[in-house]
Parts: sequence; C-alpha cells; structure tokens
Amino acid sequence: MRAPALLAMLIMTACAPLPGVVSDFNGSSVKIRQETIANVPGVTPQIEEEAARICATAKKKAEYASTLSAPSKEYAEHLFLCL
Repeated sequence: MRAPALLAMLIMTACAPLPGVVSDFNGSSVKIRQETIANVPGVTPQIEEEAARICATAKKKAEYASTLSAPSKEYAEHLFLCL
C-alpha cells in the first residue's frame, strides 16, 4: 500500500517547477534560468525571492516581466525588472 503513495508523490515532485539560478543581472533587470528538461517551467516563490534579493542589491524591487523558453525546451528564462 505504501508503494503507490510513494510513486504518486515522486510523480508530483517530478512535475513541480525547479528553482532557478541567476543568469544575468545589469542593475535594471535580472534573468533567472530554470532547467525544464523534466519539469514544467513556472515562476516559483523561490525564483521570486531570488529576483527580489538580487534587485535589492541595487536598492530596487523586482517586478516580473516575462518568461522565454528555449527552442530545445531545456530551460526557461524568467525576466524581472528592477524598479
């Protein structure tokens, strides 16, 4: 009985968006790259927190602007403006 519950939990975890890493920051915007080979792209609270942390280094607040997916679907890049 435990195996089906564990399998269901693993499947749900595999579909959850992964946290991202900063790929670009220029003081006015920050891009956060999220690997999406086995996951659905999406802005997570962790990605929003990382964007806020990076923009705060320039004494600004992060505001979500857009998401671009790579043609290969290997990653998505989330753009936040630092305002």
